[in-house]
Amino acid sequence: LAQQTVYDVTERRVSEDFAVLAEMLQPTLDEIEAVGAQGGLMTGVPTGFTDLDRLLNGLHGGQLIIVAGRPGLGKARALDTLLPTPTGWTTMGEVAVGDHLIGADGRPITVVATSEVMLGRPCYEVEFCDGAVIVADGSHQWLTESRASWRSGSPRTFTAVHTTEELAASLDCPTPDGQPNHTVTNCAPLHLPEPSLPVPPYTLGVRLGHGNGDAVDGDHGALGDKHVPAAYLRASSAQRRALLAGLLDTGGTVNRAGSVRFITTDERLASDVHELIVSLGYRCSTERSPTVSTITFTTCDDVFRLQHKQLMHEQRRPDSGTVGTSSRFVVDVRRVPSVPMRCVQVDSEDHLYLAGRSMIPTHNSTLGLDFARSCSIRHGLTSLIFSLEMSRTEIVMRLLSAEAGIPLADMRTGRMNDDKWAKLARKMSEISEAPLFIDDSPNMTMMEIRAKARRLKHRHGLRLLVVDYMQLMTSGKRVESRQQEVSEFSRHLKLLAKELEVPVVTISQLNRGPEQRTDKKPMLGDLRESGSLEQDADVVLLIHRPDAFERDDPRAG
Repeated sequence: LAQQTVYDVTERRVSEDFAVLAEMLQPTLDEIEAVGAQGGLMTGVPTGFTDLDRLLNGLHGGQLIIVAGRPGLGKARALDTLLPTPTGWTTMGEVAVGDHLIGADGRPITVVATSEVMLGRPCYEVEFCDGAVIVADGSHQWLTESRASWRSGSPRTFTAVHTTEELAASLDCPTPDGQPNHTVTNCAPLHLPEPSLPVPPYTLGVRLGHGNGDAVDGDHGALGDKHVPAAYLRASSAQRRALLAGLLDTGGTVNRAGSVRFITTDERLASDVHELIVSLGYRCSTERSPTVSTITFTTCDDVFRLQHKQLMHEQRRPDSGTVGTSSRFVVDVRRVPSVPMRCVQVDSEDHLYLAGRSMIPTHNSTLGLDFARSCSIRHGLTSLIFSLEMSRTEIVMRLLSAEAGIPLADMRTGRMNDDKWAKLARKMSEISEAPLFIDDSPNMTMMEIRAKARRLKHRHGLRLLVVDYMQLMTSGKRVESRQQEVSEFSRHLKLLAKELEVPVVTISQLNRGPEQRTDKKPMLGDLRESGSLEQDADVVLLIHRPDAFERDDPRAG
């Protein structure tokens, strides 16, 4: 009897999921009639892209839409590019997901994604006024200021993002003197914890500056070949300043222009002092002769402790507003033979990380965000973004930039004049009323995404769900392979779309397959880490920029 009761309950529950064709015809005809009554107007969730909406009639409930492109397209660097870390150095070719780099604000950041090695990219050497050279591809982005901005007396409002090829085209000012046109702001001093050191930093600096570096016990890192141990170069800011003061008090001078100089006959010590100075946020250059190396930098900070040197520096140093102390000019951009390239993504809000011996700040997805903008801000429909890459602050800043028509670089660097603040204020009320929800929790699992999406559907009538991006999701359990894990993600996202009757947009990545082809065009089989993505998805949008590979492509832009 009990068994029969269980069977009866099961039978009722299962039968409720079935529908006879005759019962489904009328609702389907009603939907077709509703579309016709609107004169062919869109019935799905608008994407904000006219051609795409015309093609798809919007995004519809139950659909899984995958948007895929090459990771870091147009933001690649040579494999041998040095990247500073909280403990020393790594290279673009060696860095892996989970490793720590340093952001433009000087604080440690985490690598959340890496691309595979890319071949055949147009490559350039970008040279700066301090002698630093970085190899980047033609579409790599740089946040620069033009000479016109800082030569004027007005606040700097000319900060903009330029590609390497754009830097090459506008390298010099269009004036008779032909001076360099672009500057890149220095990194902030490295913000690192204070370690326990065997020798006080100032004492070590004095010994090295005097030429007595071999007096320090080799077991503690300061060897007889005169160099600064790695622990000191990644010590706290106060400890590194004390080390620099010891070096300068014994081996430093001030020239007539007010610049600080350190002279040494030891090439390795010169390299270490250069690294120490740039780690404190200064622009530094090194001149080498057959016998000595001279390191020069300019600052308004008090870098000496000896009174007579401190006084000389105060009398000769430039004003605090001198641009040359806080940025470096781009002096040359030259095409070089293509080399293997790679890029990384980091978890900092501005997606900037430091690169090269001179620690130059450099850039690190937004289509899903554009879909949510159109859904919530333009049409008042509830959307939810699960951002596993960008922080909520970064997302909101991008929204404000796009809606108010203000360059994102100006908002990031504080170059906001009264007109821009007024434009921002006019958009604030409209944006604040938009039913757009953001969740930037790290290491999101599928169970958490499902629970939060269900709750929002029940409370606010969710109409669009965006997951950015799939390769950053985690299952929280052991799996046989990453491919199997990603397959589960796509299958569960498709089931979630059907359950909630909302379109689910997820950002994905492509493998390096397109780069092996002549036309570089991506195909469905290039979806990264899983062949099941194309099976689960209702729509796959493959992003392709021909000008990223061929500058003169007729479809560039």
